[in-house]
Amino acid sequence: MPAAIKGIDHPVIAVRDMEEARGRYARLGFTIPPRGSHIQWGTGNWCMMFPDDYLELRGIVDPARYTHDLDKFLAVREGLMGIAFAPESADKTYTLASAAGLNPAPPRELTRNFEHPEGFTKPSFRLVFLDPKKTPELMASLACEHLTPDLIRRPDWLNHPNGVTGIASMTSVVEDPNAVIENQGKLFGANNVARKDSGVSVRVSLSATVRFISPAEASEQDEAIPGVKPPYLSSITLRCGSVSGTAAVLKANGIPFDTAADGGIRVGPTEACGTILRFIGR
Repeated sequence: MPAAIKGIDHPVIAVRDMEEARGRYARLGFTIPPRGSHIQWGTGNWCMMFPDDYLELRGIVDPARYTHDLDKFLAVREGLMGIAFAPESADKTYTLASAAGLNPAPPRELTRNFEHPEGFTKPSFRLVFLDPKKTPELMASLACEHLTPDLIRRPDWLNHPNGVTGIASMTSVVEDPNAVIENQGKLFGANNVARKDSGVSVRVSLSATVRFISPAEASEQDEAIPGVKPPYLSSITLRCGSVSGTAAVLKANGIPFDTAADGGIRVGPTEACGTILRFIGR
């Protein structure tokens, strides 16, 4: 990859009420580890862990402190506000993305308290924020290098009642999918960017892609978030061991869903804090 990015690390879903969001995602069938709170910021999170990636629900725990514009986003809506990509190293991504003219911010370190009942641990990360003016189709995205990966995954956190095992793809709604090709090529390599009938597909890793589709295509594919203007991130597609098993969990927990023509499941933004979730088989 030209910018030394090797995959999706985690999507960031902005939520207004952290406890309500936690309960909502528990009903969606996710195992929720203890809460985290960022030491340098006034934000906290719930992170649903999979073997190679995870989902982050991020909210404000201290509005008097720096929130990295989470307060501005939440003043408008909940939902996907960015993607954290997995880099080979933060420094390498910064160097290569700078050389490509993408104007990333210099690497910075962020630490959070992981609030276990038996006491806190302190996972730390090295972050490179991409310039949203250069890649607006990715919103507030970044590269996230884990400095303490052993602190954020335990075997019991990886088993989810809904059977989810990881992230297959994400979708961005943009006015003109063709306009994202150049910048996505700078990040992921021109050979990993393909124009499709339904938009542009970018291979981020061997197992994950990011799709860019027009508003018309988003409406046709049930990928649109009502009332939101492009560019914006609309959905996450998740792999699960058994779609029928996922459906059974959702049904038992009173979560409405639709079944797609390909056999997958779609949960709408009202149920998933402003984000569309799709579940497909492995």
